[in-house]
Amino acid sequence: MKVWDSIDDLPIFFYNKINETGELNYLVEGWQGVEVDKKTKLKLQPAMENVELEMFQMMGSEPQYQLYLDDLKRLYISKIKGAVENDTLAKINTKVYESELNKNKSVKFHDTMAFIHKSLSTYIDPKIMSTRYYYTHLNILSKSNNNG
Repeated sequence: MKVWDSIDDLPIFFYNKINETGELNYLVEGWQGVEVDKKTKLKLQPAMENVELEMFQMMGSEPQYQLYLDDLKRLYISKIKGAVENDTLAKINTKVYESELNKNKSVKFHDTMAFIHKSLSTYIDPKIMSTRYYYTHLNILSKSNNNG
């Protein structure tokens, strides 16, 4: 079984599914919801770590990505505080932050795919378009849209 381990190969649809669900099996090309073998399963975490490293290298200086990382930091600090200090307010905030992040991810992905399709005047299959290609196009189109 082939495991996507780079944003150059991983289709944006599956990267988005991983972010929505946390299910690393989406890194397995052709995964149909069945249990993957042990050998393949051992490749998933290192593959995702590489994908996230490449994403950070590509997007790390972008303001929107920085805001996303700030939101994640706020979420994880709240989770830790809720778990370690048994802080009820932190636990409530964690649920709110998770809900906001999940809502924004799903809507944003579909909105941005529509924006790319409209801007390029053509349909691009998100199950084929690589994650790098998606974010590169989105970045270029967003900048040209803001300048034009």
